[in-house]
Amino acid sequence: MNIYEALKNYISNMLSEVQGMKVLVLDHETTGIISLIYSQSELLQKQVFLVDKLEKQERETLTHLKGLIFIRPERQNIIKISEELQNPKYGEYHIFFSNIIQKNQLEELAKADTHKAIHQVQEFYADYHAVNPDLFALNIPSVNDILTKNPDKSLITRIAEGIASVCLSLKKNPVIRYQSGFETTHLIAAKLYGIIKKDQELFDFRRKGSRPLLLILDRRSDPVTPLLNQWTYQAMVHEMFGVEKNIVSLKSVVGMRKDMQEIVLSPYQDEFYRDNMFLNFGELGDSMKQLVEGYSETSKFTQNIQTIEDMKRFVEQYPEFKKISGNVTKHVTLVSEISRNIDVKSLFEVSELEQSLATTESHKTHYEGIERMIEKYEVSKRDALRLALLYALRYQNKSNNKTSTLIESLHRKGVSSEKLRLLTQIVLYAGSQVRPEDIFYNKNILSMLRGRFKKSLKDVESIYTQHTTLLAEIIDKAKKNKLSETSFPFISQDSKSNQEVPLQNLIVFFVGGATYEEATAIHEFNSKSSPLIDNDPNSKVHISQVPKSRSTQKSINSQLDIPLNVILGGNWIHNSKSFLKEVAKFKPEKSHKKN
Repeated sequence: MNIYEALKNYISNMLSEVQGMKVLVLDHETTGIISLIYSQSELLQKQVFLVDKLEKQERETLTHLKGLIFIRPERQNIIKISEELQNPKYGEYHIFFSNIIQKNQLEELAKADTHKAIHQVQEFYADYHAVNPDLFALNIPSVNDILTKNPDKSLITRIAEGIASVCLSLKKNPVIRYQSGFETTHLIAAKLYGIIKKDQELFDFRRKGSRPLLLILDRRSDPVTPLLNQWTYQAMVHEMFGVEKNIVSLKSVVGMRKDMQEIVLSPYQDEFYRDNMFLNFGELGDSMKQLVEGYSETSKFTQNIQTIEDMKRFVEQYPEFKKISGNVTKHVTLVSEISRNIDVKSLFEVSELEQSLATTESHKTHYEGIERMIEKYEVSKRDALRLALLYALRYQNKSNNKTSTLIESLHRKGVSSEKLRLLTQIVLYAGSQVRPEDIFYNKNILSMLRGRFKKSLKDVESIYTQHTTLLAEIIDKAKKNKLSETSFPFISQDSKSNQEVPLQNLIVFFVGGATYEEATAIHEFNSKSSPLIDNDPNSKVHISQVPKSRSTQKSINSQLDIPLNVILGGNWIHNSKSFLKEVAKFKPEKSHKKN
């Protein structure tokens, strides 16, 4: 399974369907979907003369060009297209919907097409953002409106439709299971099941082997992962600066050159980034050194390069090098800024304490460690707060809990009252009374020693990567067919898969947002398995004729060596900043937990 290839195929087919010069019209959702897959230059090569927005009030009338419309099948979009068809802006209309369109919507478009401008209408299931080949997001920053006693039904539908689009693009008809204890996961699973049952023929792929498994999880089951510092390239960049639609903003960095204030990081268009995005910081330094040395040798520049600082000086001292190696300069700039943050903010020391809080029980040591960090000038208010939040979650039920004392210490450090409220909010949002499982398992001596040798790190030792996500444990259980039916019920008894057939494909969706630490775990898992890519988007719906229909596990796995391929998704990809923004908006008096 490869969601990038699935979307790339759809969009390539869509652009090829309309020959000649054309205008590409997008809505607010499909703009982001396209931008992750195609660059402007690539669109030009496909004879896209202009990219415009459906929402734009005054779009130019270009009747000599063909209009390629790629939009979501939303009510507002149908209205806008119907109104435009009364006075067409383009000579032809080729409309592509990113998800399933309803019969009444097709009829509305057909009725509005009085000038016979529509040449085709098709469904291309591309209603999600392909962040990585095995990571997707729905571009929904907040789901707080469904964490209530009266959840927003339209948001539940939107999430279910997005997941359905992923399944259709990968040609998968999954068995659906959800994490018990949360009404959100059950509601979305039920809505998705309803979509699949309603359009059964769309999901009838008649494949051999086991049916794929779709697991719907709730972010509140693991609030620790989004709070931890990260040490792989992609995750570090997102934690320190934020990545949105492949754009990293360095505008807040003092003295940053204008041409480096916005950096594009795409695993699909940047070979170095694709090859190194999952490397830890120590390994990344080695790759950067080799990259710069390779360019310097090719370009006849000579310089002794040993450290990240040497790389930065080299790039700054040779203006000619900047001109011929923009991509190298971009990564040197980014990695040197990451290195500076690590040193200035004492992140190694902070991360070591974070990891200890996440994996071991030692109340006195942890409390004293956090107090020391709060007092340290180098430790930022944000990092000190995150340590206190981890403490509040771990020691929530401790009789001599000292969260109130930590609040006083943070207040003296200058942390605002608004941020201090998060120490109460985080427990209400995802405390032990909310979580169905205890995420604060405590490692015994054997597992801790085993963890020391889990990864090969140069400058970053494994003490900074001891934490294992709850997701990794769930996937391991799923592969061994050991997921408890009580903890992960089937949405329908008739959807139970054959227990004797090894699981080959797993799609996991986090309601409340996924993280890059979890994405790294998925990447490492998939790297050990053989990729199973089968994407052939050919579904069509023509406006001229509205159709009536459209066409023991552990021992088994060990004997057959069947690989398990995993796709991870969420409504959003969180760093600690965006996660805490979501926690801050949470309204506990309206929260709704399933009985």
